[in-house]
Amino acid sequence: MNGKKVTFLTSIGAGLEYYDFVIYGMMAPYLSSLFFVSGDASSQLIKTFAIFAVGYLFRPLGGIFFGLLADRFGRKKSFLTVMLIMASATFGIGLLPTYSSIGGMAVVLLIICRILQGISFGAEIPGAITIVSEFNAKNKGIHCGLVISSTAIGSTLAALVLYLLSSNLDKDIMAAWGWRIPFLLGGLLAVVSYVMRSKLRETPEFTRNVIKHQSMLAPLKLLFTQHGKKLLLGTAVTLFVSSLLMGNLYYPSYLSKYYAYELQDIYFAVTISLILSAVLVPIGGLISDRVPRKNFLLAVIAIFLATGFSLFKLVAIPDFNNLLIFILLTQALFSLSMAAYFPVIAELFPTEVRYTGIAFCYNVSYAVCSLLPVLASYMIGQTGDVLWILWLLLAMAVVALLAGLALRRVK
Repeated sequence: MNGKKVTFLTSIGAGLEYYDFVIYGMMAPYLSSLFFVSGDASSQLIKTFAIFAVGYLFRPLGGIFFGLLADRFGRKKSFLTVMLIMASATFGIGLLPTYSSIGGMAVVLLIICRILQGISFGAEIPGAITIVSEFNAKNKGIHCGLVISSTAIGSTLAALVLYLLSSNLDKDIMAAWGWRIPFLLGGLLAVVSYVMRSKLRETPEFTRNVIKHQSMLAPLKLLFTQHGKKLLLGTAVTLFVSSLLMGNLYYPSYLSKYYAYELQDIYFAVTISLILSAVLVPIGGLISDRVPRKNFLLAVIAIFLATGFSLFKLVAIPDFNNLLIFILLTQALFSLSMAAYFPVIAELFPTEVRYTGIAFCYNVSYAVCSLLPVLASYMIGQTGDVLWILWLLLAMAVVALLAGLALRRVK
């Protein structure tokens, strides 16, 4: 199986699974009133994003567990299993009774489904990047870029579905049954992805270089004993891309609540930005094949540090054009950073620990940053300063910049 076909099949699956995982964050304005009826709107939103964070907190567990399986027994079996878990969890959310039907048990079931989503997705992107990198060793930048571009397409689909629903169904219908549609659709798409992904073969690099570890935990032990510095720096660098993603998922709730933008306008702007992202990520990946990847990533971080405050001041002026510019530019920075980041992380680790190493850096940082919407909402409520999400994003960018500078010296 040639590298281009592998990239295509992997990208389709990654995009559909990404839809499943992010749809929860985009649906937060609806879920908060369906599953948390006590308290004011702010406390409902905080509780909703707390469960949103649960998925990210369990991602390291899923990423490391399935990474160990993949580094020990091969990439394909692990890659297929995570898709089935995601399909079941997402479809399950679409079938859940709400708080008005069964009370607190509805919240418990929502948490269980979100945990399963997190476990699955924790292994999805690291697996996709590992497989594509090992099939396309010479030009992994553009191929990793295409995989990440597919996640933008998955997010575009999610935003488009929500835009169409919010534009054509009134709030009462959305609360009654319309909110279920995105999750049921996501579960069905995940099954389609599983069927397509079953055509993949084991990577030639793993087949050539596989090390027969004495136990399943051997790759993890090897990572901590021989690649500890790389794990630390790789995780710190990832804080930038993970925090930007958390910001993008938080913006529909944030902008509608604190700046009074209409949800349908926000979803429309997000949809346009994700189309842009789908184009920008492969371009960024192509650039990263031609310039030092680490320098490219550092440049994007520096641009965000220089422009972040101005972007948030712009969106504070209520106007759709300002909203569109804000969403487009923040999404562009995220897209370019992702294009440079994944090839950098893939090159950090040798074959025998690559899947586990990528999964650790990627998921631990995302678990940390998943708490940013909760923390930002809480601090805004306590201080009245609506720029708290910006201060948190800038802090993550500073940490990532310092780690990236140190990473340039790591071979």
